[in-house]
Amino acid sequence: MENVKVQMSDVKKEWSRYLREVANGSRITVVKGKQQEPIAEIVPIKKTGKRDLTKGALKVKADFADDWEMTEEELLSL
Repeated sequence: MENVKVQMSDVKKEWSRYLREVANGSRITVVKGKQQEPIAEIVPIKKTGKRDLTKGALKVKADFADDWEMTEEELLSL
């Protein structure tokens, strides 16, 4: 995976190009100024698995990251 530093003004001009690079696995670090101060990162989204959630009569399909976790306290506070 390639990590590319790009000036903020260049990202504005060529947004589609950089999104294609991210879709192909690159990480884009957006920088500003002569010191190239990092202000943001554009990274590929992790693949997620689908899980069925059932609450009463409502059935919902939701996407969760494979490493998603919830503690019992978090579940009980819903």
